[in-house]
Amino acid sequence: MYHYRIKTRNYIDGEIGYTGTSASVCNKVYQVIYDANGGDGVMDSTWVPYGYKTKLLPNAFVRKGYRFAGWHSYRVSDDKWRTEENGWQTESAVSENGYTKIIYKDQAGVAKTTSVNNDTVIMYAVWEKLFSPGIW
Repeated sequence: MYHYRIKTRNYIDGEIGYTGTSASVCNKVYQVIYDANGGDGVMDSTWVPYGYKTKLLPNAFVRKGYRFAGWHSYRVSDDKWRTEENGWQTESAVSENGYTKIIYKDQAGVAKTTSVNNDTVIMYAVWEKLFSPGIW
């Protein structure tokens, strides 16, 4: 079982404290790891209690000549990607059937990306090449 405490700040005197520990909120968590996928930078991972909407961290990666477009989601426990047409699919099914991988927006909320306790979900940065006009 997992519990949480809320960090608080008293704005009158600036004191920081924590609430007491909650009753158990869930018995599963998973880790979201961010992959720059050709970009540069570092991002911490995010732990998500299963079933509780949690925002992805804001993108901190950069890639010269590209614009960040969002995240593709890969689930380690079953080696699958999230698709628009048919949920979670293997890379071979994506390729063979022409499925489109879902692109999660920056800071999108996730809650039930995996039900496997202590699973890992990797968010791969999706990059769009910036237009560079040719010389005439």
